[in-house]
Amino acid sequence: MSVTKFENGKPRSRKRVAVYCRVSTDKDDQLDSLENQMKSFQLKIQQNKDWKLVKIYADEGISGTSMKRRVQFLEMIEDSRPARSTTSSARASAGLPGTRSTR
Repeated sequence: MSVTKFENGKPRSRKRVAVYCRVSTDKDDQLDSLENQMKSFQLKIQQNKDWKLVKIYADEGISGTSMKRRVQFLEMIEDSRPARSTTSSARASAGLPGTRSTR
């Protein structure tokens, strides 16, 4: 059975979610980590019925010290501009510019 949620008398639309994953080297263990990041986000999105996965952006073997070579990250930023998208969301992690890991 399917349930439709309503907001202001209209069916509530699902949030469109994009994912960004990155590893800093192209070594096999790092590439496994990239795959694990993607699987983790896909599972999280599948578990939330109000979310719809739109796209996964992923940069392999790219250092986080500069955004210039992070082609997929820059594409995600461009795609999130108002003319292309209705919803933008971000989750801070050690892989985003200006963030630090405390591990």
